[in-house]
Amino acid sequence: MFKRKIQNSEYGFTIMEVLAVIFIISVALVGSIGVVLQNVRLQERSKNSLIALGLAQEGMELTKNKRDNNFLQGRFWYEGFLDNSACVNCMASTSFVIHLDNSGSSSTIEIDNTVSQLQDARFYLDSDGFYTHVNTSTSTNFFRLIKADYFITASSTIVSSTVDVVVGWLERGRMHDYELITVLYDWY
Repeated sequence: MFKRKIQNSEYGFTIMEVLAVIFIISVALVGSIGVVLQNVRLQERSKNSLIALGLAQEGMELTKNKRDNNFLQGRFWYEGFLDNSACVNCMASTSFVIHLDNSGSSSTIEIDNTVSQLQDARFYLDSDGFYTHVNTSTSTNFFRLIKADYFITASSTIVSSTVDVVVGWLERGRMHDYELITVLYDWY
């Protein structure tokens, strides 16, 4: 009879080849996921930094607006946010929060001199999506405190003030901050 020779003609992958391919693909996926997660964190940090910059700039503009309104109404330029009775011929300092109140028929700038710590100056979102210090709305991760250092002369006048606007925010359990500094002068 005829004997047939059997050839091994199996085509396929061994278990080691399959495991090697799975390992290579998983390493590539883990690297890609790491890049995506880093990108999400960077996007969140950039968004919060941009919001902080806007809030700091708004705080500075509101402070300048208060000075300018005092001038237009014939008052001392620092009235309402700096105290010239603290001492004579000395440096003084104050901290406050300032915000725009749009609740009435006209906008008014409100100043609260009782706040001295950044953590006590939390921002809230009102029903229109604006940031406010009034605690009647949704809490945010942002804080803003304005500090002013000024020199009181012998005649109890204030010639200039260094205004420091600090905006802080909580992100992933860490506090970050943005600081904006300028000098306001008695320009009239």
